[in-house]
Order: sequence, then structure tokens, then C-alpha cells
Amino acid sequence: MIDKYDNISTPLELLDFMSSIKYGFLGSDNKFYFDDSNWFDKFVLQSPSDILNNMIGNCFDQVELERDWFSKHNYKFNVYFQRIELDYNNPYPMHTFLVYEDNNKYYWFENAWSDNRGIFEYNTLDELFKDVYDKSIILYKKYNINDEELKKYSLYILDKPKYHFSALEYIEFCSKLVKINE
Repeated sequence: MIDKYDNISTPLELLDFMSSIKYGFLGSDNKFYFDDSNWFDKFVLQSPSDILNNMIGNCFDQVELERDWFSKHNYKFNVYFQRIELDYNNPYPMHTFLVYEDNNKYYWFENAWSDNRGIFEYNTLDELFKDVYDKSIILYKKYNINDEELKKYSLYILDKPKYHFSALEYIEFCSKLVKINE
């Protein structure tokens, strides 16, 4: 798969290639999990080469493969981390996604979130963030989020993390980043 990856020349080709990645995660026990029930206790953030070797990863893993490709192809881009930021355990999903710029437009590149898989074009970052937020609300409402909790939606610019972080290390790393919504 690495040879195939190295020959990808456009974001659309990357999306097509990534469509064969199974959604799941590598556990600290070196087993793969395909549901999120053990995520917090077992998750280990994979490197891009790990993902290319096993073709399995969740959004946190996949966005690092995306970061690798967009960086190697000299795109201007950022990676973002979103969550409902509460001081108690909750069932609400967190998500990472990549946004790149091309010809004075912004593009949301999404593979891991299967309901929204694709490349979406926007005139402004605000327009893009609003669309991601609106789609996220639809997902959060499936978890019966209340209006007070929804006010705790947070969006961060995600710097490149250390590979092989645990779930707790990853969340702590993300929590120290620059929050872009208030």
C-alpha cells in the first residue's frame, strides 16, 4: 500500500485510496478494535506508516495520514479537533478533520466520518466551520445532548501529536492547544 500511497497526486485520489481504510483502532495490546467500547482504555495513536501497513484507523489516526500527505504535497492546511468540553464523563464523540486551501477556497477533507465522507468546498473558513458544526449537532442529538451541554462545543487547531499516544495522552495534548471558538 505504501507504493500506491506514494503515487497519489491529488486530494481526490487520496480520498479514493483512503476509502479502503477500515474504521477501527489499534489497542495497547496490539489488537484491532472495530467499535469504540474499549477506546479510552486501549487506544494507541498510529503513525501514517502504521496505517499504511494495516489499513485500519479511526479519525485521529486517519487525519495524521492526511496531514502527512498534504504536508508532502505542499498544501496550506490545518487539522482540527472538536469535542463537547465537559468536566464529567459523557458519551459524546470527538472528531478530527483536515481543512486545506486551494485557489482561494477552503476544503473539508473527510474520510473517517462515513456519513460525511468526501471533499467539500467553501468560500470561507467560517462557512466551513458552521457546516461541520451543523453536521456535528445532528450526531450529538443522537446521544440526547441537552442545550447546555451543546454550548460546550469546542474547536481546536490540532498540532502534530506524538505517535503512539494513549487516549488520555491524546486528549490532554488536544486540551492544551489553541481553541478557535469561544
